[in-house]
Amino acid sequence: MFRLVRLNVECVVNDEDARDILINQGYELIEDKEQKSYTDEESQNDLNKLTLEQLKALAEERGIEVPSKIKKDDLVEILEEME
Repeated sequence: MFRLVRLNVECVVNDEDARDILINQGYELIEDKEQKSYTDEESQNDLNKLTLEQLKALAEERGIEVPSKIKKDDLVEILEEME
């Protein structure tokens, strides 16, 4: 995930090509987070350690729409299926 800013406008993109395009348009890189790739077992363990709010944020980063009343276990299952 890359966060860029220009004239109080902040953009968040997930791929390097989009980042490079924005930099060429005058945006300044303010944050560069590496995305983790998980094995199935590591994913299960790591996702279960996260809070529901953290899981919702992760789902949003991955472009997954999350129902407001979803249970943590259901969201973990959805995230694992999308990997």
